[in-house]
Amino acid sequence: MEEYKPGMKIRRRADEAEVPAGADEQVEAPQATPSETVSSAPEAAKPAPVSAAPAPVSAAPAPRLAEAAPAHEPRRDPSPPDQKIPTTDDFAAMFGATDTTVAYFSNGDRVKACIVSIARGTIFVSLGAKTEGTIDASEFVDEEGNITVKIGDEVESFVVNTRGGIKLSTALGKNIKSVEMLEEAKNQGIPVEGKVLSHNKGGFEIQLPGVKGFCPFSQIDFESGGEPDKHVGQSYRFLITRIEEGGRNVVVSRTQLIRDERRRAAEETMSKIEEGSELDGTVTRITEFGAFVDLCGVEGIVHVSELGWSRVANPADVLSMGATVRVRILRIEDSVTKDGRPSKRIKLSMKAATNDPWLEAIAAFSIGSTYSGTVAKLEKFGAFVEIAPGVDGLVHISEMAVGRRIAHPSEVVAVGDRVQVQVVDVDPRKRQIALSMKALAEDPWAGAPAAFPVGTKVQGTVESIQSFGLFVTLPNGITGLIPMSQLAEGEDKSVHAKFAAGSTIEATVLAVEPERRRLTLTRRSGQDAESEAALKAYRSSKQGEPARLGTFADLLAGKTRG
Repeated sequence: MEEYKPGMKIRRRADEAEVPAGADEQVEAPQATPSETVSSAPEAAKPAPVSAAPAPVSAAPAPRLAEAAPAHEPRRDPSPPDQKIPTTDDFAAMFGATDTTVAYFSNGDRVKACIVSIARGTIFVSLGAKTEGTIDASEFVDEEGNITVKIGDEVESFVVNTRGGIKLSTALGKNIKSVEMLEEAKNQGIPVEGKVLSHNKGGFEIQLPGVKGFCPFSQIDFESGGEPDKHVGQSYRFLITRIEEGGRNVVVSRTQLIRDERRRAAEETMSKIEEGSELDGTVTRITEFGAFVDLCGVEGIVHVSELGWSRVANPADVLSMGATVRVRILRIEDSVTKDGRPSKRIKLSMKAATNDPWLEAIAAFSIGSTYSGTVAKLEKFGAFVEIAPGVDGLVHISEMAVGRRIAHPSEVVAVGDRVQVQVVDVDPRKRQIALSMKALAEDPWAGAPAAFPVGTKVQGTVESIQSFGLFVTLPNGITGLIPMSQLAEGEDKSVHAKFAAGSTIEATVLAVEPERRRLTLTRRSGQDAESEAALKAYRSSKQGEPARLGTFADLLAGKTRG
C-alpha cells in the first residue's frame, strides 16, 4: 500500500483523467441512475472526514466520479468544450474575492443607501452585502414634479417592509396600518407623514395615517412668533413623541427632524468649504453690526464693513430677511458654544465676492474732472464724498469754501448732501482721491470791494477769538478780522466775556485788500477809525506801496479837498 502525500496525484483507471489530490473533496459525485452500476460499496462512495493528518489511501480502486453514459443517451457535460475545469486554487481565489457577508434588516432600521437605478417611479438602492432595496420615487420629487436625486447619491431612509424584498421610505405614510405601527415608529424614531389641518391656542391639528395628532407651536419650527397660518395645509414629516389612550392622543414634533437635517447639512457643508470659497447663502438675521447668513446648515456673519464697497450705515437698508446673497469665506475659526460644545465661527464677506470698483475708478477719474457726489461721512479734517458706487474721495477742510475759515466740515455740508466736486489728485497705490469744492466755487473776493465799501456797517458771526483779534464771518462767506486795537474802548479787556464764538457782532469796514484776501473791521468810533485808516494809507505810501483802494484814507482826503 502506498502512503498518501500532499500534492500526490491519484491514479485512476485508464478511462478516467488524473485529478490532483483533494479536488474530489470539492466535487460531489453525481447520483447514479438505475442503468449505472457502482462497483464499490455504498459506504465507499461517501467522502471520508478530513483529519489533521493525511489519511492513507486504500489500494482498492478509487470511486469513479461519473460512469459512462449508456449508448442510447449521450453524455451531458456541464462545462463548455473550451472552458477550463476550475482547480482548488481557482475556487479559493473566487471565494476570497467575493463578499459573502449577509445583511439582515428589520422594520424600523435606519439605513444609508446608494442609488443605483431609477426607473418607472421606483428608486433602486444598494444596501451593501449584495442587498438591494426600493424607495418610491415620489418621496424625492420637487414642486415641479422633478426628481431631486440621481444615481450615485446617498440617501438616508427607514426599513418599512422586508417581505418580498426590502421596502424603504424616508418617512412612514400609507405604510402604517395600525396603532401598533405608530408605536413602533415612536420607539424606533421613524418619521411619519402628516398634514397640518388647523391651529388653535396651543398648536396645530395634524392628520396622521389613520389618526389625528397634535403638534405644539414650539415644535413646528424654530421661528418664535411666526405666522401659524402659513403652515396650514402643508405636509411635513413628524416624530411621534407620545401615544396615549390607544392612539386617541398622539403628540408629534417637527423641530428634532429639522435639527437633524441641519446637522447633517452642516457636516456636509463643513467638509466642502474652506477659506476663500464662494457660495450662495440665505440671510437669516439682520443686526446693527451686520447680518447672519445660512450656508446649508452652517451660519456665518457678514460684518457691516463687508456688506459692500460703499459705506453702509444700517444693514437693513441693503438687505432683507430671506434674501439670497453671494459671499466669500474670509476665516473659519474654532469656537465654543454657550453650553461648552465645540463649534466653528465663520466670517463672511459680500464685498470680497464682487469686483473692486477701484480697478475701474483709477482709469475713469482724471485730474481736473468734475462730478456730483453725496457726502458719506464727516471727519474733523474734511468730508468723504461718494462719487461712484464704492468709490469715495476726500474734500479736505481747506478745500471746502472760499474766503472763510472753517472749524468743522459740518459748518458747510451735512451727511447726505449732494455737492459738486473737482478731482485734484489720484493716488492708486494708497487708493485715495483728493477732491475740492472750493475749486468750483465763485471767488467772493473778486467782488469784495463793491460788496463791502470802506465805511459800510456790516453784521457778521464771531467765528473765533484769538489773542490778536476776532475773526468774523460775513454773509457772503468772506471772513474779516477785528484787531484787538480796533475794539471799542474797554472791550479788549473783557473780549471773552462780551463776545463768544457764534454770537452776532456789528462792525464797520476799515479796509479791503482783495489781492491779499484780507478785510479789516473796526468797532471804534468814526473819528478814531478815520485816523487809523489815514495812518495805514500813509505808512503804505512811505514804503513805496500804493494806497489801498477803498480805505478811510480816501474818504478823509475827499473831505479835506471838499
